[in-house]
Amino acid sequence: MFSGKSGVAAFVHPEGVYDDPKGGVLREKLYLRLRYHFQFANERKLFSEVHHNTQFSLNVYGGPLPVSFDTISNLYDAKSIEECYEGDATAPILGIKDENGDWNVKGHPDRIIHVTKKELAVFAKLFDGNDNWKQARLPVLHVKELLEVLEIFSQQSVTLGISKMSVFTTEMWHETNRQNDGTICRNVHFPESCIDQIILALQTLFLNLLAVFANLIATMTVLT
Repeated sequence: MFSGKSGVAAFVHPEGVYDDPKGGVLREKLYLRLRYHFQFANERKLFSEVHHNTQFSLNVYGGPLPVSFDTISNLYDAKSIEECYEGDATAPILGIKDENGDWNVKGHPDRIIHVTKKELAVFAKLFDGNDNWKQARLPVLHVKELLEVLEIFSQQSVTLGISKMSVFTTEMWHETNRQNDGTICRNVHFPESCIDQIILALQTLFLNLLAVFANLIATMTVLT
C-alpha cells in the first residue's frame, strides 16, 4: 500500500477520509503509515478551479510503524508549514484570521500536534464514543493546547449523555417570528444599557461585539 517499508509517498486528497464516520477501516491502515498530515481550506484559491470552501490535506506516508505523526490544521498557504517548524515559539498565536480579517497564513510551532495511540484514544472516546482508537476520526485542532482540554473532557465519568438529568434545548427567541408578533423590533443603535439589547449568535464572535459591527443591519437587534 503506497510504498515499501523504506519508501515515502505524498498525496494531496480530500479530507473526508479522516472525518468520515464510515472511514474507520481505511483510517486503521492509514494511521500506521501516516507521517505528516497538513489540513488546508481552499479559501485563498490555491486550486482556482475548486470551490473556496473545499477542505483537503497534504499527507506524507511511509512504511507501517506504530502510530506517530504530526498534524497541522487550518492552513491557507503552504508556507505556513515551514513557519510552524521553524517559527518563533514565543510569538503570539494567531487565530484562523489575522488582525486585518484576512485568512491567517502565519505558522507557529504550537500549531504542530503530534499524534500517537494516546491521542487517538482520546479522539475515539470523545468523538466516536468507543475505545477503538485505531479507527478514530481526526479532529481539526488549531493549537496543541486544545489537546489538554480534550483529555480533561475524556476523563469525565459522568456526562450529559449518560446522566439521569433531563436535558433539552430550545431555540429561545426566534428572530423572525418574534419580530412578526411584536416581541422585538429591529432598531440599530448603540444601547445605553443591556436592558434594551439582544445579542445575536453572530455577535459573540471571538467574544467581541464589535467584530461584526460592520454589517449593522444583519447583526444588531434591540428590544422596543
